Amino acid sequence: MSEISIEDSPLFREIFLEVRAERRKYGHISDEVYKSVRWSNLDPDGSDDSRHYLIRNDKGEEILAGLITDKPIADYLAALDAEYERRKAAFDKEQVKINKKGNKIEKKKIKLFKSLDKSNPFQLELFTQSNKNSSEYSQTVELYDFIPKYVWGKIERVKDKFLEPIKREFVCRNVKYKLVISPAFVEEVDGFRAYFPGKREELVEDALRKLMTEDRALYLEEDASLAFTLYQLQKELAAHNHTYDYTQLKESLEILAKTNIEIESEDKSAKLLFSPIEMLGLSGQNGETQTFVKFSNLLTRSINEGTYRLFNYEKVMSYDSVIARQLHKRMAHHYVQASFTEKYEILLSTIIRDFGLTKQKRIQQNLQKVETAIEELKNKEVVLNCKVEKIYNYEKKQRLEDVKFCFQPHPSFVNETKKANAVSKQTREAIKMVL
Repeated sequence: MSEISIEDSPLFREIFLEVRAERRKYGHISDEVYKSVRWSNLDPDGSDDSRHYLIRNDKGEEILAGLITDKPIADYLAALDAEYERRKAAFDKEQVKINKKGNKIEKKKIKLFKSLDKSNPFQLELFTQSNKNSSEYSQTVELYDFIPKYVWGKIERVKDKFLEPIKREFVCRNVKYKLVISPAFVEEVDGFRAYFPGKREELVEDALRKLMTEDRALYLEEDASLAFTLYQLQKELAAHNHTYDYTQLKESLEILAKTNIEIESEDKSAKLLFSPIEMLGLSGQNGETQTFVKFSNLLTRSINEGTYRLFNYEKVMSYDSVIARQLHKRMAHHYVQASFTEKYEILLSTIIRDFGLTKQKRIQQNLQKVETAIEELKNKEVVLNCKVEKIYNYEKKQRLEDVKFCFQPHPSFVNETKKANAVSKQTREAIKMVL
């Protein structure tokens, strides 16, 4: 079997042109179109451990494309294959129906905002009303906000365009999780380019959540959603010195809608597949007249169960440091016993792991960035002071192994925590009464 390079294979040319066109048209990959560029890692003898890929041309003829020996490319193809299976399952469930008479498969038309089932349940009213009279506050969401789903800094690309899925691990509520982030593919002038959600997408998500608390939230098909305009989103971000034009905002929303996230608990008792935005509609596109987003079911679940918490949105949006934003949210959500006597402790290794940071060769470099974030937290009256305890490995020439931070909260943060505790208690009690 002769080897082929990625440039020689018709797979990439067709997968990104034909399949992506199908996604834009119907919202999911269609099996009929996809099978024209379908690949398989099956040898003719049926084994599944080879790198041979089977491709069908536009006539349905099978073409054995060759042996791909470049492992990153092969892994990338395997990730695309897994993504196909996930999207196909969604397509079968949501976009296909069986015509009983002719037994034919028919595609449903894209649902526009006006045709979606809408509701405003009691739990959503609690979510939006809890900080209605306090414009500086918003809500953190259980589990979802503590998945290290953003990618910071420079990323290595394949052929300057493509990105391999990222694997991470994190811990939430003492449960260990494994995480896989598959990038979004955004169409540009010279073809498709892969993107992970980053700093901009984090800010856009926070701004969207803030807009939810201002009487713009609703449930679409029983999931938490938001109807808004790009101007409203742009204005909300600009109010906190984050300026983006409409093109950038649309691209950010598209990245959030096309990024796929998979998390699985270490004991395999829980597994979730989702996108930060599960449904996106843009006014003026595909006959849509209302810009809207339907969020991940994790947000819906948190709203229904009342597991969200109040945090100071204005302070979080004002930080320059990614670490300061993430640390403030973490403390606001989990540090419910904040007081002058109850300190908050966290390891540098935990910050690196759970915030999705890159571990530097010299841990001192990570420490410096955290210390910069701590100064921001002090300036915003979140932290009063912080004791830094360096942990050395004396068996390796006293090498710095880790660092433990012990925070004493600022009185202002303690007061905000007490307020958040009171709101959370009232919310849970109200939900319990209704259910």
